[in-house]
Amino acid sequence: MSDNCMKQGAMRRIKNGTAYDTETAEQIRQVGFNDAFPDQGEILYRTRNGAFFLWAQYVTPGYNTKIDIIPLSDDKAQQWMEEYANELVEKYFGEMPEGGAAERRMTLRLPNNLATRLEEIAVAKKLPLSRYIRRCLERCATEDGKPVTII
Repeated sequence: MSDNCMKQGAMRRIKNGTAYDTETAEQIRQVGFNDAFPDQGEILYRTRNGAFFLWAQYVTPGYNTKIDIIPLSDDKAQQWMEEYANELVEKYFGEMPEGGAAERRMTLRLPNNLATRLEEIAVAKKLPLSRYIRRCLERCATEDGKPVTII
């Protein structure tokens, strides 16, 4: 990391009513800050509550250095990891299915109020409902001690 980046120290920003703090978050991977672009790069973090964000430093077209914190959805964090930290994807998102893995279709009966809540949360997280429900079920199964393959 360049001297300029190292001088920045901890950073805390509030974005959309949520705090993102590099001092309390887990640093996952740093990219950039190389000889060609010593003042440009990103660091992926995960908060104590599991939200992902980037600490980004880059040079604007006017040659000013800009530093920002960019919240990431789980999907965006997974895409970022697939590109820059592929070996860590399964650590943070669970085992990925091999190409051509089979799926099972199930019917799940839910009370209307629960179904509505799940739909609202999925929309807020910008996830398809089926994917959000799979994540919920995966978390529950993991807590019960039975690892699950996410499809």
